[in-house]
Formats: sequence, structure tokens, C-alpha cells
Amino acid sequence: YGDNLIQNFPLFSGVARDWANGHIPLWTPYIFGGQPLLANPIAGALYPPYWLPFLLPMPEERVLDISFLFHLFVALTGMYILLRAYGCRRITSIIGATIYSCSGILHLLGSACIQMQAAASWAPFVLYFAWYLRSSPGLRSAFMLSLMLWVQFQCGYPQYSLCTGMVTGLYLAGSLIKSPDKRLLA
Repeated sequence: YGDNLIQNFPLFSGVARDWANGHIPLWTPYIFGGQPLLANPIAGALYPPYWLPFLLPMPEERVLDISFLFHLFVALTGMYILLRAYGCRRITSIIGATIYSCSGILHLLGSACIQMQAAASWAPFVLYFAWYLRSSPGLRSAFMLSLMLWVQFQCGYPQYSLCTGMVTGLYLAGSLIKSPDKRLLA
């Protein structure tokens, strides 16, 4: 499990313990004599898929497995929706989504560092809502795109969110250059 076992499991369980006791997870005294939790993106204090499974009646050693499977499902669903939005047939979208959800970034990196897998799993939803903003400009589509970027950022791997944000920005800028008369926020 790599970082998942040594670093992430204790952080997620500490965050879950704080939330379960009605406390905002601001600080942990167990790392280097004390370290912020809420300000630490790796801890995922504002990302329920990391700490919510700890509150379920199941063995704690299965919690990371639940999170891993949840993010595979998110990736599969997001890629299917994105491919359908781009006009792919149903079977093509199923195959493409399956290939994406079985890719190395979601399996190999996810088994070592769940934050990378989580951030990659939300990328298709970010790109879908960028497409949605381009095809149906307005505050609602802009809000949904912003929400997906925020969710991806809360996964604890900000580098991936930054890359996804840059790709999204380039996509939207290219859309404006291609058809400058179409405003993104009508």
C-alpha cells in the first residue's frame, strides 16, 4: 500500500474520529509534535470519501479498499458521461470508460497513493462540465465546473487539479477563439 498505509490511513482515521466526535479536524498532535489537518490537502478533511467509510460498521483495514473502488466507479461513470457528451455511441463509451478506469493512473498509483487516483477519477467530470459550459453557457454550468474543480482539489493531490484546470482553461479559451461571439457566462 505504500503511502496509503503509512501516511494516509492514519490521517483519514484521525479526520474521521474528529468529525465523529463533532469536532472540526483542525490539528493532529501525532505528527512531528503537531500538524494542521484542515490546511493539509493530503488529509482530505473536506473530502468525505476518505473519512466517511471509517464511520461505517466495517473493519478499518477495508476502508481504503472502499475508497479505491468508489473512485474507480467515479472514473468509469465520468468518462462514460464525457464520451457520450462528445457524441460517442453507447458501446464505444462503455469501452472507453472501462479502459480509462483500468488505466495505470487509477490502479497503480491508486494502490500506492489514493490521492492521485481520486484526483484522476474526477478529471472526466471536470472536462464534461467544461464541455457543458461551452455548449450551454451560463452561471449554472460555470458553477458546476467550479464545483468539480473544487472537489478534485479536495482529493489531496493539487498538482493534478492544477493540470486539469490548465487543460480546462485552454479548452475554453480555444472555444472562445473558435467562436468569439459565444459568451461563456450569458
